[in-house]
Amino acid sequence: MKSKNKIAVIIPCYNEEITIRNVIMDFKKYIPSAIIYVFDNNSTDNTAKLAEDSGAIVIKELRQGKGFVNQAFMEKIEADIYVTVDGDETYPIKDVNKLIEPIINQKADMVVGARLVESKKGTFKRMHLFGNKFLTFILNKLFRTKFQDILSGFRVLSRNFVENVPLITGGFQTETEMTIQAVEKNMIILEIPISIKSRPEGSYAKLRTYRDGVLILLTIAMYLRDHNPLRFFTFIALIWIIITEIILFNSSFISIDKILIQMMIIIVVTLLLIVGTMLSAINTRFAELEKNIKKNY
Repeated sequence: MKSKNKIAVIIPCYNEEITIRNVIMDFKKYIPSAIIYVFDNNSTDNTAKLAEDSGAIVIKELRQGKGFVNQAFMEKIEADIYVTVDGDETYPIKDVNKLIEPIINQKADMVVGARLVESKKGTFKRMHLFGNKFLTFILNKLFRTKFQDILSGFRVLSRNFVENVPLITGGFQTETEMTIQAVEKNMIILEIPISIKSRPEGSYAKLRTYRDGVLILLTIAMYLRDHNPLRFFTFIALIWIIITEIILFNSSFISIDKILIQMMIIIVVTLLLIVGTMLSAINTRFAELEKNIKKNY
């Protein structure tokens, strides 16, 4: 695809010497005008050398974690369109122009290659597939969205996205954070189905299923608390009611104790809803101020 827009390809890498050359050469084939940046995240193999020999610009990122790489490229790289992809050769680079097109035509701020629609059975590890679907389900319910794959590492971002979305997480929570931030800023997100393939022999995944899954859940909770506190504290109140009622139902307390506990439940729930309402009002006011500031500038 020929474009007057300056396109930057961002490839975070940690020990991807087996695949990095092929990924770079594919980008040179399908978007030859793009500038390719490989962010070497403390690799101990020949990733950086092979990337440089293949024509990419290699930038060191000493803070370990994919999220830190994303923070770094948003601070250091200037472009009109940003393509981000993992360096493991599992994503179909031939589809990159399909993802770029909505950005060029200003129909989206972020385009995501959704893997869970067309991928063949056995491509994902069972726990990775379950975790992805579970986390996507949770985010969709809490933020009232309809995404299919919130963890995809193949994305195309507009300049508007990069300039207005601050990232703070350092690990594999970064894709989830990107999605939530875009939703909360009313940006347009498109998902385009892609198919992926298994890693080549000798290449291994860096994702730690349980640890990173918990961190992603905490990230979802953090952003729900910060951006929609009323919904967050209402959810906490419901959990509090359910847990305490279960304890009461299975307890042998005398009647007066149960009455006191019920009163305590009501007090705690009321306080949670008051806090949520107050924080929600503050958020609304700050959102209004932010819009007024943008109008004036």
